Amino acid sequence: MRDDVVFGPSLVRGTGRIHLLMDPRTGRRLEIGPKEHFIIARLDGSRSLDEIGHAYAGEIGARLGEAQWGGMLRLLDGRDLLDR
Repeated sequence: MRDDVVFGPSLVRGTGRIHLLMDPRTGRRLEIGPKEHFIIARLDGSRSLDEIGHAYAGEIGARLGEAQWGGMLRLLDGRDLLDR
């Protein structure tokens, strides 16, 4: 993730929780769920995708497959939120 992306607080939406991400360059916001937040908050360059995947499996109880990783990274890349 780019280091200037702002993580907002956890908010109640209906019966669940969401997290807000804001891109300070564009002012665009992205609403994400707790599972996505778990992953994105760890994409800081200090951990590998494999390490994040193991932590996710331990916390959430499910493994992330190639399709899930690909979808997440395409979404973030499409919004220009990844550091290159």
